[in-house]
Amino acid sequence: MCCLVDEEEWFDEEEFEEEPKKKLSKPTKTSLEQLKTLFDVVDVEKKEYFDVLTCKNKVNNHPFIEYEVWLSLKVKKYNTSYNKDDGIEKAAAEIIKHQKKLFENKKSFVQIGLFEEEKPKNIYESLTFFQCFNNYCLYDEDLYIHTLPKSDEEMLLIVKNSIEKYLAEPDKEFDEFTIEKYFIDMQNKAMSDRDIITKIYSNVRVKFGLYKEYEDFINVDDSYTVHIFERDKNKMYSKCEARYYSYEYQISLDSHPTLTYDLNKPHFVKWLREKLNIRYKAPKSDDEVIKESLERLANNMYPGTKDENFDIHALVNSCKTEKEFKTKFTNLITSHPNYRAGHMGGFGYPDDDCYSINGGYDINHLSLGIKQKTIYRKMLGREVTESDYTMVYEIKDNKIYTEMYKHLNLKPQYVQTTLF
Repeated sequence: MCCLVDEEEWFDEEEFEEEPKKKLSKPTKTSLEQLKTLFDVVDVEKKEYFDVLTCKNKVNNHPFIEYEVWLSLKVKKYNTSYNKDDGIEKAAAEIIKHQKKLFENKKSFVQIGLFEEEKPKNIYESLTFFQCFNNYCLYDEDLYIHTLPKSDEEMLLIVKNSIEKYLAEPDKEFDEFTIEKYFIDMQNKAMSDRDIITKIYSNVRVKFGLYKEYEDFINVDDSYTVHIFERDKNKMYSKCEARYYSYEYQISLDSHPTLTYDLNKPHFVKWLREKLNIRYKAPKSDDEVIKESLERLANNMYPGTKDENFDIHALVNSCKTEKEFKTKFTNLITSHPNYRAGHMGGFGYPDDDCYSINGGYDINHLSLGIKQKTIYRKMLGREVTESDYTMVYEIKDNKIYTEMYKHLNLKPQYVQTTLF
């Protein structure tokens, strides 16, 4: 049976109700744009490493002076992942945040008793504009940039002098450098040339731009709550320091380019060997690092504790085939109580001779990658790629078991050859 519908159909009004038009939100003004509403003139002068932010107002009824300058700040121009204008935005935001203090010409005093002191209602009211202003965005690298080493040899002499001072008084705390306690572990060891240099990079930090703090650090949060952090008035602080980063010795700066120094010089290595009695050791081979990394991965895959004395070599040696090894190892892992509680993750670490290793030990997503810094690998005469690091070894999933059985098997490997 069919239904006849009139030519003019009836519809539910609510179902076809017209949607209200959405209001277009106005774009948020930047801090710099907001700052321009507070002053007659806001000027940003672009320099190579910093910007100059100047705020001034017109002067009325004066025959010679047209403007009065309220603020003129040298602001950082960041050279890292920050936007180049982030410094200006941060400075503008701080000015807006504390604008009332900037425009306070005088305090209103209330008549008090002869021996009474006027007390501010809260700590914030007692502070000046510049005490509240977070000056991290202000540029000051020109105060010490000229003191930084301009060559590898200049830095090398500073590092040698620091080591000499440390060895003469190892318990003394020096203002101009810090040497970690692990530095002394280099003595009487066998190390490769490059590993010696890497240990110097990571254990000797030379400081530059030394200064003292005469006031405590004040931070005012967005709710205008004042946080005061006490500073050691007798301590020497530093603006920057030379330190280890990605197998290099660097001074990282906010506005100027990062400075990198190469201390891997034969005469410096010789001096260190004699000074610390370091014996020679050949650089690690790829095969050595592969075996060590596979062993570490196996130990991470096993969910037990160190007290259980798990031995991957003994497990490999007990198996006649790769298939038997995989079955035994996975059964050992999955039957452990810690595995059922959840055992997965990854690791990454730098190794001797500019190697870098990372791996994942979730048995459903196994991985191992080994790479070496290309510039050093080239010095050793090894095969390289054009990138900063050359991938030496990369395997995943079931291939892991194959490689473990191959590299961690301590039994002698026999190869059948023809009699003649």
